[in-house]
Amino acid sequence: MTQQAERAIHLTSHHDTAGAALQALQTQKGELRERLRRAAPESGAIYEVGQRLFALREEGAFLLETPAATRGGGLQRRSAAGAASTASTASPTNTTSLPRPARAAQGDQRDAAFFAWTHAHFALGEDQCRKYLRVAQAFLPGEVVGATLGIESLNQIALCDLRLRPLLWSLAADARLSSGALAEKRLAG
Repeated sequence: MTQQAERAIHLTSHHDTAGAALQALQTQKGELRERLRRAAPESGAIYEVGQRLFALREEGAFLLETPAATRGGGLQRRSAAGAASTASTASPTNTTSLPRPARAAQGDQRDAAFFAWTHAHFALGEDQCRKYLRVAQAFLPGEVVGATLGIESLNQIALCDLRLRPLLWSLAADARLSSGALAEKRLAG
């Protein structure tokens, strides 16, 4: 097989893989849109949306639809010889060779790109998206399935000290306190 034929096969294979990843992302976006449209709060569905958003952010799938300029286009760093080089921000895993401040800056750029992407595709602002991510990280599925709390109440419970969670769950679920009242109780400790 000629080198040109091998290169064509490699490019076709890479294109197929990228196409499959983009198709998978489109499917995930459609499912998220549907879950976000539900009117009645169902805590399990809210938790699942948070889990899916968390996975998309961690895996970097959203970068398939994010222009390089939005990601920051790369970080400048100097080699030992003093020449500038660019570290790509497109790769979600290519950060370990960067110094700690550069990794933090790259993470900030990536988060900014993720929040811009969620705003563009789901009309979720950064604060609202962070609430979903917080709920996904704070609870186990068994804690939320069957509950009928909305994102605001779940967020207040996620923010509270672990010792206060049973009390806030009871106040939210049984007494149907608003998220503002839950915030007051959480802050009063």
